[in-house]
Amino acid sequence: MSRLAINAGTVRLSNGGSELNAYTTVANGAAFEINRSDAVTLFRGVQATSGATLRFMGTGTTTLSLSDTRNFISGANVLADRGRLLLSATNSTASRFASDITNNGVVEMRYSGTSHNFGKVISSTGSFVKSGTANLTLSGTNTYTGATSVTAGSLVVNGSLANTTLNVTNGATLGGSGSIIGTTTIEGGGIHAPGNSPGLQSFTNLTYAKDSIFSWEIDRIAPHTRGTGYDAVNVSGTLSGADAVFRIVIGDTDFSNTFWSTPRSWTNIFTHADGTTVIANWANIFSGGFEYFNTSGEAITAPPAGSFTLTGNTLAWSAVPEPSSALAGLLIAAGLLRRRR
Repeated sequence: MSRLAINAGTVRLSNGGSELNAYTTVANGAAFEINRSDAVTLFRGVQATSGATLRFMGTGTTTLSLSDTRNFISGANVLADRGRLLLSATNSTASRFASDITNNGVVEMRYSGTSHNFGKVISSTGSFVKSGTANLTLSGTNTYTGATSVTAGSLVVNGSLANTTLNVTNGATLGGSGSIIGTTTIEGGGIHAPGNSPGLQSFTNLTYAKDSIFSWEIDRIAPHTRGTGYDAVNVSGTLSGADAVFRIVIGDTDFSNTFWSTPRSWTNIFTHADGTTVIANWANIFSGGFEYFNTSGEAITAPPAGSFTLTGNTLAWSAVPEPSSALAGLLIAAGLLRRRR
C-alpha cells in the first residue's frame, strides 16, 4: 500500500481508476481536491485535521469509507462543491468524521450498525441524504437549505434543520427533540417517532401522507406531562394529512398494568408553536387506525380490556372494568333496587 502525504500546497485527483489505493494525509494549510466526473472510493483512508482542506469538486460520486481505521477527519475544512459526497460507516466508525461540511452538492451519510452522532454543522445550499440501517443523530445547528431525504434507518434531529424540505420514505424513521424549519412530509410507510423516549419535536409545516405512521410513546411511570410522560409535537405553520396510522408505544409487553384501569384522555399531543394552543381536529388525520408496539419495537396485542379512540383534538382511552368488578357493581345495583322496593 502506498502513501500520499500532502504537506503543503494543493493536490488534485482527477478522472481515472475507481479507487484511490493510498493512505492520504493532509497537513495544516494543505489541500486535497477530488475533481471527478465518475465514481471513486477513497479506499485506504484519509487523515485531515484542523487547518487542512478537503474539497470535492467534480460532478461524480466520491465515497469516503470510514471503515478503515486510518480514516480520521476532525476539524478540517470540508467543501462539497458539486456531485455527491458519500460517507460510508459501520458500527462506531462514523466518529472518525467530525468536521463541518460546506455543502453545495449532495452529502449522503450511509451508516449501518447501531447508533451514530454527528454534532458538526452542514451548511450552504446543498442536499442531505440519510441512508443505511443505523440511527443517525444530528445534534448541531444545521443551516443547509437543500432537500433532506431519509431513505432508511432513523434520522434523529436533536439539533435543528433550517429551511429544508424533508421527506421520510417507506420504512425510514424521523425522531428527535430538535426543530425542523421548512416542510416535512412523512410518506406512506414512513414513521414519525418524535422525541427521545418520549419527547417533544417542533416543525414549521408537517404532513402525514396516507399509510404513514405516527409513533406515539407514553411512559406511565414519568410525570404525566407532554414531552415528558408522552410524545408531543409543536407545529408553527400547517399540520395536514389523511388516513395516517396512530401507533401506541408502551414500555410494557401488554396493557395489563393498573395504569390502564382508569379512563384517560390526551388533547394536547399536537399544538401550535407556543406548546399550549391545541391544533383543532388534529385527530382527523389519523383515520388509518391504531397499531400497538412496545419500546423494543415489537408489535403487541391490542388491549383486551379497553379501547382507544380519536376524535377532534383528543386521544381517549376507555377502560373496561374487570369481570369481577363489573359483577360487584351489578350486585350492588341490584341490592339498592331491592331496598327501594
